[in-house]
Amino acid sequence: MIYDTIAELFLDFGASRLLNSGIYGAGVYLAYQFAKWMGKSLHARSPELKTYFWGFFFGAFGVLCWAYLACWSFYAGFTAIGDSSVGISRGIGFLALAYTYFLIVRRDRWAWIIGNLILLNPIIWFFNGIYLTSRWREMDSRMPIPTEIFEKIQKYAPVAAALGLVVLLVGVLINIMWPEYLAPLRPTFKPGSPLLGI
Repeated sequence: MIYDTIAELFLDFGASRLLNSGIYGAGVYLAYQFAKWMGKSLHARSPELKTYFWGFFFGAFGVLCWAYLACWSFYAGFTAIGDSSVGISRGIGFLALAYTYFLIVRRDRWAWIIGNLILLNPIIWFFNGIYLTSRWREMDSRMPIPTEIFEKIQKYAPVAAALGLVVLLVGVLINIMWPEYLAPLRPTFKPGSPLLGI
């Protein structure tokens, strides 16, 4: 088969699956590294507390996932792929959910409960319930984020912003030139979804 464009060749080899798997894998890796680093920081400041690796991982991965969905929703809303008001309102809702998972990173009890219920997965409810009950008394106040994190954010923020801008511009370019090839990469939202009552 002869391909007319590079995009056709790329799409035929499962580009959307590869890209989404790559994004998922990068999210798992970043959340794992963050959880490891935060676990060491927590143990250094409060060695009497139980480990909180899963809490840091679960919260950080949730922030990344909901922020990813928020970006796609805003993109869809602002580029009029779908109904712009629905895309923007979903994006705001997804950002609120990302903030809930940020509070899980900060060891907030109620954010744990909300974050688990949102997933609608009884298996996760069961295992996270066991994890949470053994740490419930320790989580009476939110954990401050160490200043080292803010220093790293200041150091890498310009690079991350530039990379994000490049990815956005490439996405807009592909959407303009080959809109049918970007469609499989977009998250699908079914009407009547229980999320946000949409």
